[in-house]
Amino acid sequence: MSVGTAGQSSPIADPQQVSRRTRQIVEGALLADISVVLLLGRIYLPIPIVRTVWRLVASAPFVLLAERQGIKVTVMAGLVAYLLLSALVGPTLALTAMDTAFAAILIAVADGWRWPRWIAVSVMGLVYSICDIVVPTILFSILFRIPAATLVGDAHTTTRNVIRILGSIAKVINHALVSIAGRGAAQIPIHACESTGYDIADFIFGHWVIAALIAAGIMGIVNVGAYKAAVDVVLSRIAPTTRLRQEAA
Repeated sequence: MSVGTAGQSSPIADPQQVSRRTRQIVEGALLADISVVLLLGRIYLPIPIVRTVWRLVASAPFVLLAERQGIKVTVMAGLVAYLLLSALVGPTLALTAMDTAFAAILIAVADGWRWPRWIAVSVMGLVYSICDIVVPTILFSILFRIPAATLVGDAHTTTRNVIRILGSIAKVINHALVSIAGRGAAQIPIHACESTGYDIADFIFGHWVIAALIAAGIMGIVNVGAYKAAVDVVLSRIAPTTRLRQEAA
């Protein structure tokens, strides 16, 4: 202990504690930067499949950071990644950093609890759907004062228009088949398909709350499953000793 000028004692910083905190800061910054570079590739590459792959792979550094330094450091790294990406591409596109970091944290938590893959993907997928799909959609509707009924009505009208367009395309295909193979050619049952499509659309939008929750849940599970698969592929190439938890500060 050392005595200050005011007669009060002040503790001397523990060198080991300082070293651990420095390592956390350095690892958090480095792995966040790696994720930002991958997300930049996802934003600027024009190929949809490649963009999706880069987004999924960008979660691996966050999972590795969570395994080594804990969730708190990973949350801070996600915020840093968002701020850095915002400076480069704007705050809206940079939301993908928060999305990726959140999915990585969910995966890291499930891995830390040693859940089986199907339980981890299912449970964390539902959590992801609530926090990343349902809640933002509700906030968007409230923030921009767009009634949910209006969104549902527009979506219903769009769906019926799509069915009508598909029916018109099917008519053209039937005419082409008749021209090529004669009147005996097999044809698409347009009326039956359109009627079934309208009935399904009316049923779904008639129970749109349940349908939206189910769709959000499926999307969440698929997203977390894809993130998990990408993380496993990337981190399986890293030595197990590298993934060990470091001593907390």
